[in-house]
Amino acid sequence: MEATAALQLTDWRRQVAELYSQVRSFNDGQAGWEAWRAGKQRLYAGHPQSPVPPALRTGYVFPSFPYDPSMRVVAELVACSPHHIDGDGVDDILLATISHPVDSDPSRKWSDPTQVLINQGAAGGYAFKNEFLQRGLPFNEGDIDTGLADFDNDGRLDYAITRDNKYEPNYTTAEQLSWLGLFHQEASGHFTSLGLVSGINDLSAPDAGDAAAPIPRMKAGQNIAWLDFDRDGALDLLVGGRDHGGGRPNYLFRNTLGASNTWLAVHLTGDGAHVNRDAIGARVTLRFPSWTVMRELKSSRGTYTSADTRTLHFGLGSLGCDFTLEVRWPDGKMTTLDGKTLPSNHFVTIDYTNGLSMP
Repeated sequence: MEATAALQLTDWRRQVAELYSQVRSFNDGQAGWEAWRAGKQRLYAGHPQSPVPPALRTGYVFPSFPYDPSMRVVAELVACSPHHIDGDGVDDILLATISHPVDSDPSRKWSDPTQVLINQGAAGGYAFKNEFLQRGLPFNEGDIDTGLADFDNDGRLDYAITRDNKYEPNYTTAEQLSWLGLFHQEASGHFTSLGLVSGINDLSAPDAGDAAAPIPRMKAGQNIAWLDFDRDGALDLLVGGRDHGGGRPNYLFRNTLGASNTWLAVHLTGDGAHVNRDAIGARVTLRFPSWTVMRELKSSRGTYTSADTRTLHFGLGSLGCDFTLEVRWPDGKMTTLDGKTLPSNHFVTIDYTNGLSMP
């Protein structure tokens, strides 16, 4: 694709995303539908990347049915992140959901909360089973953004999650308030809540988001991102404060735990022809005799398009170096390396064309 067309396509995608964001902001269904129809008309009749042939754009009218309120569906947006949570080599899903189980409202009584959907594999027809409760995870009405990471480098995925504070009046227990949740996965697959003892949440250190009613750190967070800003092998956590008017700061929390365990960090590069230079869509899998660790390189994730580091971090813990590293590139090409040839506690680069390098 030549440069001009590529830029036009990027602009088309941006405008479509902005249109749907605008539509979702309307409380009045008909007003939202009219904004959607007008936006579609403008794009299809006038944008260079319109699917309508140029010769037919003059006088073009976007086809649509009249607004029908009975067809309106109201739903919360959720963040979804596929990962190997249980180490069996098939994708599982962590789904963060704002959930309002209100007995007085039939449409909300059975609202689905945040879920951990475990892939049952070939024996179970690759069906997904929600194991959120049996893995010890708490319900929270205001779950917002979530991201999986092995923050202690023990080889098992943990996760962090932000919560909105507007639902707090309904609850008194700490796990149902809007503190940032931090959950460590134990060897049993059970998750232990560490949010209130991690140093991330601090009632004694309110921020300046609202001078009349300061919001304690780290209640009412929004986006989160995992990254290793100091390159010590331990993933640190960037959290954005949810702005309720007046602005709120972002917070960067340094991980002082993960570097004590063995790790490997992998940076991928494409050739720009067969595979994009950032290698978005590539998957790296470490196959141990009885455990599998997978990371997929994504441009973003979740409701608010949060973006984690593009260096893929693998906690090795006590797993050792008896593994095979596989890179499945977006075009299907495979690169395979023996784990015994890779240095532990190092950053390595794997290039689509030239293979492994160790800066």
